[in-house]
Amino acid sequence: MTEPTAVGSIQVSARPRTVYGLISDPAGRGRPLEAGERFRGGPFARRGTATVTQAVPDRRFAFRMTALGRPVCVWRYDIVPTAHGCRVTGSTRDRHGPLIRALLRLGADALDRAARNLRDVERALAALKVAAEEWERPSAGRE
Repeated sequence: MTEPTAVGSIQVSARPRTVYGLISDPAGRGRPLEAGERFRGGPFARRGTATVTQAVPDRRFAFRMTALGRPVCVWRYDIVPTAHGCRVTGSTRDRHGPLIRALLRLGADALDRAARNLRDVERALAALKVAAEEWERPSAGRE
């Protein structure tokens, strides 16, 4: 396994169960996905077709993204309980082949792929924090 292309971490004032529930139901189906299941897009990652590779309740959720049947990237979220909620570490690994990587370098959007990947991870974690903390707010009327 290669090192992640980008890694970020954030403290979330919500229970690991809440965070895992949001991450593991990216398509909003109302139930956590299990290893081997597929989904499209989601609020905490880029759009595309994904296959769940790891689903460990309240601890880890990972999936690989493909486009046109070719590998694009792998995302992983690790959840660690803390005294005030949990710490979530998100990471992504670029899985493009050499030809696609070369083509991406030609586009303005990919001039600094590592910086873009890091921004994607940070945005996903920030959105997750907002959603999880909102979910657990007493006025939200949920347990």
